[in-house]
Formats: sequence, C-alpha cells, structure tokens
Amino acid sequence: MFVRPLPIVNEFFESLDASLLKIEPTAKLTSFQKVGLTLIIMGIFVTGQLNWDAFERRSLKKVKSSRLRWLVNHAKIPWQYLLQASIRNILKHYQITGGVLSIDDTDKKRAKKTSRIAGAHKIKDKASGGYVNGQELIFMVLVTDIATFPVGFRFYTPDPVLSAWRKEDKQLKRKGVSAKNRPRRPNDNREAYPTKQMLALEMLREFVAAFPTFNIKGVLADALYGTGEFMDKAAAITDGAQVVSQSYIPYNFIKIK
Repeated sequence: MFVRPLPIVNEFFESLDASLLKIEPTAKLTSFQKVGLTLIIMGIFVTGQLNWDAFERRSLKKVKSSRLRWLVNHAKIPWQYLLQASIRNILKHYQITGGVLSIDDTDKKRAKKTSRIAGAHKIKDKASGGYVNGQELIFMVLVTDIATFPVGFRFYTPDPVLSAWRKEDKQLKRKGVSAKNRPRRPNDNREAYPTKQMLALEMLREFVAAFPTFNIKGVLADALYGTGEFMDKAAAITDGAQVVSQSYIPYNFIKIK
C-alpha cells in the first residue's frame, strides 16, 4: 500500500496542488514533495498514527523514516497554505457555503525536558491538580450540516517575564510582604506573546480573509473567551455574526440554524 497509494490519495494531492496555485502561484508542490506527503498519508492510513519509525517498519523499510523527517523539517513545502487549500477542496467538494465557527483550547502533556519542542511550558494539569510540562493549543473548527473539520490552530506561549513576576509575587504575598514593597507588574509584551483571546481573533480574521464569501452563521467559544471585548471584536470580524460563550449569552440570543 505504501508503494501503490490509494487512488483517492493521489486525487487529493492533485486537487490540493490546484488549490495551492489559486492561493499562491509560486506554491506548487514538486513531484518529490507530492510523493513524500502521499507516503505520510498512506502511513497514517496503514498504522493509525503519525510515527516515522512505524511507517518504515510497516513498509518493510521501503520507506525510510530519515527521508520523511527531512521532508517535514527541511523541504520547502508551503505549509502555511496547505490547510487553507484543503479547506477549499472540502468546501467545494461538498458544496458547503455556510457554517458555525467553534473555538476551544486543549493541553498536550510532554516530557519534563523538551528543548526541541517549541512552545512547551509549565501548565496546570486538570486531572491531578498539579503542574506538568506541555503545550497549549488553540484551535478552531467549522461545524456544518454535512461535516465538522479543523480550519485553524495556534500554539499559545505565556510571557516568561510575566510568568516569573507572578511566581515571585505569589511567594512574597505568602510571606506577608505588602503590595507597595513587592516588584511592580511588568508591561505586557502582547506582540511576542499574544493572549489566547488574541490568537482566537487572529484565526477568525485569517478565515474571513481567506473565505470572504462564506456565510458565518455564528461563533461559539468556551468560558475563557466570554468577555465583552472578545465578543464585540469577534462579531465585528465576522460581519455581525452571533457570538455565544458559556459565560456570556447575549440578550438577543437566537437558535443558530
């Protein structure tokens, strides 16, 4: 199956390449890139996971894990356009013209030391109540009558300077140090370390810019995004779409069809 991919996979990459050219004329996939990406998709089909070494074993070493790693890490693939091109294909194939955008976030636990994984930091472990090293992912999915699929994601990283201040300030509070004798809160560095709300709004702007004629029927988000500022900005970005959060339900809320 690795050597002879399923016809549907080959068709997918042909249509993906056509969509890429419409988004960016210089973003065409090379033959080598198509073959490599096809092998990765087939590897996921066969093994049920994204694991380079598992791909090599199941292909009886006809597919080298080192080659796949090089493809992902060094090949000049237009990654920034691949998701948008895939979304275009899905919308066109199923003739989807409208839907609801849903925003949420999740944590991914990692090893204690992750020097080669970007965005890893100390996060609250909801299961144990303690702290673990991991990543925080903000994602956005499109919910339609036909299908539900991801349309955007961002990795959230807290400001290390602000995190260090909070830790020190908490320790000083426990020791009874008054506010006037504790270090002042440092200025926010939102440009380098945007908040989760800012990342969510960024994804909304990106989707609207990529699909200006798409009918956004509403925006759903959990309690973290239930602030008046976020709701107002999300509504403005989506041209007045209804925005609903767990902790904030507008007085004029209506059922989204």
